Amino acid sequence: MNNYIYQIKKKKEQMTTTLPFISKNKNYVEMKAVTWQKDSHGLFDYETKSLSVKKHRVEGSCKVCREENEIVIQEGKNKDEALQALTSIQAQGDQYFIQPSQSTTENDNYLIVRSLKNADGVQKGYTLQEGDLLKLGRVEYHVIEIRDAKGQIRSVKDVFQSEAKIAPPLEGGVAKQCKICLIEEETPEDPFITPCRCNGSCAYVHFNCLKHWLDSRGYKKESGNTISYKWKKLECEVCQELLPQQIRFKGKVLDLASLERPNQPYIILENTQISEKDKKAQRGIYLIKGTPDDQVKLGRGHQCEIRISDISVSRLHAFIKYEKGNFVIVDNNSKFGTLVRLSTPYLICMDKIAIQVGRTVLTFVMKSFSSLNANTHAAITALHNGEQGKLNFQPGINKTQSINSQKKHDKHSGL
Repeated sequence: MNNYIYQIKKKKEQMTTTLPFISKNKNYVEMKAVTWQKDSHGLFDYETKSLSVKKHRVEGSCKVCREENEIVIQEGKNKDEALQALTSIQAQGDQYFIQPSQSTTENDNYLIVRSLKNADGVQKGYTLQEGDLLKLGRVEYHVIEIRDAKGQIRSVKDVFQSEAKIAPPLEGGVAKQCKICLIEEETPEDPFITPCRCNGSCAYVHFNCLKHWLDSRGYKKESGNTISYKWKKLECEVCQELLPQQIRFKGKVLDLASLERPNQPYIILENTQISEKDKKAQRGIYLIKGTPDDQVKLGRGHQCEIRISDISVSRLHAFIKYEKGNFVIVDNNSKFGTLVRLSTPYLICMDKIAIQVGRTVLTFVMKSFSSLNANTHAAITALHNGEQGKLNFQPGINKTQSINSQKKHDKHSGL
């Protein structure tokens, strides 16, 4: 009997010393950090088992840093400036926000599309907005224009427009001359523009001359609901500056690229890549028509309407579909994921969401202390009743747990 009473007292003492710190906030954030142990040049392999996994409980504003393969949480004034922050968590009352790192493009925060799921655990995809930057493997696409079901067009002009500068008059009274057709005259319909860094006699070109020159270096292809426009060697042949798709000149926007915009909902994606062969810029513009019950395939395979010739892209990488008046992108369990860059604070809620920062995936979910305290009180009651209760929490604001990962990759990333 004495031994039994001693065991009960011992359990009560253990319970007291392992009670978690109870924050003044009503909610806290559980964060799971998964790091690919290979230096991947900004990629994360969602199929690998070579992972380092760590869990944290966050109850206030902090920075999330990485030191080699280890994730470090820095709070308050105790911060190691030598560590570069992957992201930050900002606590505002009972809400928490992901604050993307703005220090370097190497640590850009990307929302992982496959982490967005409905109540049944099925991927619901991401609703595309103008200005979004998509990343499939290591290939990037800008959403530069959307026409909705009401006929309203929303565009991000800064992405693909360039202000045509007015060059100073040539010295010695030399007349302006188009560097393509060599004609000195200009008209309001066909003005001289200066779209690049060329100076002197090479500075000027007729708008229509430049447009015809660009048309000769591009081609158009239609496949299902997608119209693809591609151009090779889009630099000025003299100064090597990348030429724009549109030019704003004297208050007018002039189209250098002839795009056929349909009288129905559509979305336009832009991609600019540097050719590995000749190091020249290649640009592609993809216009996707919004048709219900249809989807556009993106990937490396021949069956894709938007075909991407890059080894980091899966054969059937992702889909874009039009549903309920929106264009939605869905990941097809690709090897290196489908991502959307975060540029503004993102709210952490009760549904899991995940971001990728280089070779690290961070999964967040907000939880309430009310449920945590209920479990704690249940354990206390069990111990008082002499039952085999056990608390699994450790003291401290951040609860950490290291796991040797040899499990499935989807369990590790929490997706």
